[in-house]
Amino acid sequence: MLFQVLLLLILFVLRSRISLVVALFYEAGKCVTSVPLLLIQPLWTFLILAAYFVSWLVVLIFIATLGTNLMING
Repeated sequence: MLFQVLLLLILFVLRSRISLVVALFYEAGKCVTSVPLLLIQPLWTFLILAAYFVSWLVVLIFIATLGTNLMING
């Protein structure tokens, strides 16, 4: 019972902040509907970074497997 009363008091005190959060979510929804490719942007950033790191991994594997140099006299 005490927890419920405390929760209601917190909600009552923070009602202006809650309405601000609702307004921010509304604006974010309008932004996503006007520019839907924003949702894909983190995915292609990850894919580009993954391809970059894989390319460096391939280079490192080539360098690691070169072996030692042989010097031929003559």
